[in-house]
Amino acid sequence: MTFLLSAGEASGDNYGAQLVEALRQLQPGSAFFGMGGEKMRAAGCELLVNAGEVAVVGLAEVVTHLPGIYRKYRGLVGEARKRRPDAAILIDFPDFNLRLARDLHNLGIPVFYFVSPQIWAWRSGRVKQIQRFVRKMIVIFPFEQEFYRRHGVEVTYVGHPLAWLPEPAITREEYARQQQLDAAREWIALLPGSRRKEVRLNLPAMLAAAEKLGDRYEYILPVASTLQRDFLREQLAHSSLPVKLCENART
Repeated sequence: MTFLLSAGEASGDNYGAQLVEALRQLQPGSAFFGMGGEKMRAAGCELLVNAGEVAVVGLAEVVTHLPGIYRKYRGLVGEARKRRPDAAILIDFPDFNLRLARDLHNLGIPVFYFVSPQIWAWRSGRVKQIQRFVRKMIVIFPFEQEFYRRHGVEVTYVGHPLAWLPEPAITREEYARQQQLDAAREWIALLPGSRRKEVRLNLPAMLAAAEKLGDRYEYILPVASTLQRDFLREQLAHSSLPVKLCENART
């Protein structure tokens, strides 16, 4: 079988990689292509669009990047038309993926949606698009199941993907040695987001708070798969505190 996957954020890249591995076990020999990040690529998904190229936040940023995003979008739809995947699995990222759901549905490609947009909290009118274009919602929170049933959408609750991941095998002491951290001190993780605009908006306030707490703590910043270390180093350049960049937020 051939699957089109579409994930536009670091969390979606994680979930997409898990999906590739699970589907390969259920359907050996399956092929995957679409949009995602480095974890999906490593799992074996052919990336036609890198998620980092379309992960933008805010109207001004969207408008600035719109021509490039639209080009990548049309290219993805064109490949779907040419390759005719057996199914498409769209992961969160509603501004892009709900539009994609419509075009894939119109091509006759079955569309499944994994990790629901938070339409139960805001922009609930989007449920009409889901009713029309999505064959099944695969949700990660129990209350979402009732929401979609109430709106006549076929839905399955599977639990949160992070709950299925094994505990990190590395000990605190081993991790401290790898990252040159002091295992005896308390560590504080800074989690500003997985998009450049989110980092620019959130990280300065986090750093200001960290500076008030002082240097008795170790500060670490996990690098999302949709970001580059050089970009984060630039954002950290004016901080008076050393912040260590690391690979995995779960570790």
